[in-house]
Amino acid sequence: MRKLAVLLILVILSFISPSCVKEVVKEVVVTDTLVVRDTLTIRDTLTVRDTVLDLTCGLLAYYPFNGNFKDESGHGNDAVGRNGVFLTTDYKDEANRSAGFDGLNDYLIVQNGKPLRSDTMTLSVHIYSDSWDLERSILALHDFNDGSAFHYNLVQPFGGTQELAFSIGDPAYPCTGLQHYNPSISIISTQKVTTGKWYHLLATFANGDQRFYIDGQLVGQKTQPYKAVRDCGNPSLIIGGWWQSSLFPFSGKIDEIRIYNRLLNKCEINAIDLDGDTGS
Repeated sequence: MRKLAVLLILVILSFISPSCVKEVVKEVVVTDTLVVRDTLTIRDTLTVRDTVLDLTCGLLAYYPFNGNFKDESGHGNDAVGRNGVFLTTDYKDEANRSAGFDGLNDYLIVQNGKPLRSDTMTLSVHIYSDSWDLERSILALHDFNDGSAFHYNLVQPFGGTQELAFSIGDPAYPCTGLQHYNPSISIISTQKVTTGKWYHLLATFANGDQRFYIDGQLVGQKTQPYKAVRDCGNPSLIIGGWWQSSLFPFSGKIDEIRIYNRLLNKCEINAIDLDGDTGS
């Protein structure tokens, strides 16, 4: 009887147990609203002005001394070496890329220098000197035989001063006369040069305005009463010398000679300068 009662209780509990267990379901609702209001406006104007330089325009002669003494302007004003002038290293220390002078008696000559005369002109030359103890001529256009028919030159006129001069021939002076140093037609540089260093010399003449630059810095300027360069006979271009009886031989290296029948602008001057930055 007691067993039957226990069994009955278990049966009853088996029926009521499910109803005694409450199932709790929790619903979690997450609402997240992302609003993006962003306007990106790009207004960018890029203007490129690229000027292509024409360094051949007005170029009368060009001597880069790339293994020879030829004029590479295309005009055929080739130079000829005398008394042992040689090819040597340039400012980059590359062999056979500049003209070397022993300071004794060697020079380069362009016999027919008439085409290298112009009333408007730019002379550009790079030099490296071993000695400034004597008068030293860098570049000159005149008669090599007797020193007459002077047109222009770049020279150290006084030995040991380390001052350079740029002179322009006065048309009033007779073509047959020997041109000695004349301060009225010359600009003496305010900057002194030393040995063992490359310099860029630039000289200009136009309508009476005469200017001389060293490494892009103006070292002298004059206004001449004459507007044209002397025009005499058939002068020769002498590189590294003056004339045969007073040679004033240069000692060192000369490179990248350019002669123009026009003035160059700042960008062009920077382009022909060896280091690319004359600051002129």
